[in-house]
Amino acid sequence: MTDEVKTAGYAYYLDLTQDPSEISVRAFTGNVVSDGPRFHRLSARPRVYELSFQCPGLTCASLFRPGLVVHGLIVGNSSTEMIVESSAETVAQTNERTVKRTVEVVHLGNALTSSSGMQISECELLGGTLRQHLVSLGLL
Repeated sequence: MTDEVKTAGYAYYLDLTQDPSEISVRAFTGNVVSDGPRFHRLSARPRVYELSFQCPGLTCASLFRPGLVVHGLIVGNSSTEMIVESSAETVAQTNERTVKRTVEVVHLGNALTSSSGMQISECELLGGTLRQHLVSLGLL
């Protein structure tokens, strides 16, 4: 945890109302804040890194550590909400109750760990997972 990580080259800005050839690359940098929660939006429920920045969408863009070592694959965002204060008020004449809550929300990016990404992604073109293909080529 707390490894500095970066991602870039995805989540392009494309405004079709303007010049359609105008595309800008976005890049994000931050830290791994948790390594190990399960990602329940994929049926395999792989482990993910939670990141200190939000990442646009399910892009599978690479997540890099310093030295451009692939650390994981971007799969989306999550948020956690916690009530930090709550108060209730009841109007005597109408018996109407109003509850006010103050919440804190943490927004985090999610990235599959490199090993999880290679294990769960079946690819018809490769004839199996990325890991199986790399093993068959003698690269792993």
